Amino acid sequence: NPNNKELIEHRADDYILIGDYKKAITDLDTLIALNFNREFEYLKKATIYLIENNIESCRENLNKAFEINQNNSIAYDLEGLILLKEGKYYQAIQSFDKAIALNPEFAVLYYNRSLANRFLKNTDLAQKDLDQAIEKSRDNPNIYFARALVKKELGDLSGSLNDYNQAIGFDSNFQDALYNRAFVKKLLGNYDSALEDANNLINKDEVNSENWNLSGNIKLLFGNYDDAINDFDKAININSDYAICFYNRGL
Repeated sequence: NPNNKELIEHRADDYILIGDYKKAITDLDTLIALNFNREFEYLKKATIYLIENNIESCRENLNKAFEINQNNSIAYDLEGLILLKEGKYYQAIQSFDKAIALNPEFAVLYYNRSLANRFLKNTDLAQKDLDQAIEKSRDNPNIYFARALVKKELGDLSGSLNDYNQAIGFDSNFQDALYNRAFVKKLLGNYDSALEDANNLINKDEVNSENWNLSGNIKLLFGNYDDAINDFDKAININSDYAICFYNRGL
């Protein structure tokens, strides 16, 4: 049955999940032509074009969704994300505000508004947004990670460390969280624990120059200069353009 709308929609959603956006667009266009769930199919197309950084096509499909319904939180969220990409942070916040008013229990809306507030250096407001996001979704590692970054900017290193612990507790392979946790531990003087994180990172990805550089920096603080030089050598061998590693090796 080539016109089974539900099956076409399921296939389009699967194409989106695996990143085959061209085939997804084809299916979404078919659904729109069949007059099936047009508002959300336009929004899905807009999301794909946003991922592909095709802002013109994203706006075109978003506007078509707005023509059908001007009270959809997803549409205002997409509008805010477009404005973020364009550097229009105040306008982005206004769009996220509208989205939140329509769907105050959707955690990602607060997370996205926090991004705009961070760009505007409204760090306190960004943390409040992330606090609310965590209240709505207490098991999302990305939100804890974002709040950890904000707390570090505010000088709350212990709070930042706690949030990194939470993020890693939900996702033990969250390498950005592991890296940043090691950095915060280093700032707090917890060198042994920081080095443990650095070694864990290297075990997960031994061809990442930043991991070797981090390990070398921590070993410098221990006074293990030969081991530190060895780590900086490995970082430079992986990425010969990593200038800070030459500086650190020189130390």
